[in-house]
Amino acid sequence: MRKKLNSYGITLWNVGMLRVGKSKDIILGTENRDAMIKEFKDFLHVLKKSGIGITIFTWEPASAFQTGFNKIRGDALGRYCDTDILKA
Repeated sequence: MRKKLNSYGITLWNVGMLRVGKSKDIILGTENRDAMIKEFKDFLHVLKKSGIGITIFTWEPASAFQTGFNKIRGDALGRYCDTDILKA
């Protein structure tokens, strides 16, 4: 995929693998934790061989809570979470 993108002048910098990056087994320490950590490490080795130095790992098992968006640095949109809204 990286070679194909490069042929169009596009550089791939970041690749994520949601199945492992949001693994409840790793986050919650289930009996499958070590196997999922190994799979994530194997994924990192593939990225290194491909010359991709960035990936994503998040610590919430399902998704990040958010209640809205705000403009942040460079006028990009960023998520925010108002816990009072969640409590309601």
